[in-house]
Amino acid sequence: MRKSNKSNMVFIRDPQILPYFITKDQHCYTLNLFISKDKDPTKKNYNKTIGHYSNFGDCLLKVSKELTNQKTNYESISEYLETFREIESRISKLLEVKI
Repeated sequence: MRKSNKSNMVFIRDPQILPYFITKDQHCYTLNLFISKDKDPTKKNYNKTIGHYSNFGDCLLKVSKELTNQKTNYESISEYLETFREIESRISKLLEVKI
């Protein structure tokens, strides 16, 4: 049997996780970061791969960590954890959609 050259790539974009987006293929979920060079017209926008994950939950956990780490200065561990939990809660609500 011949393999199909047809791409089975799925793109998952959501305003809750910007500037990140997720792609899914037959092997894994991939977390990507969109890098915009709008301020410098001589440079092109591009996507940076953050990591590959075997399941969707691990990929979303990494999104939570990455969004938490966008802020570079926290005054306490409590503040860091509170920010992480707020982001994690916001992303978890995306999974509560009932079909």
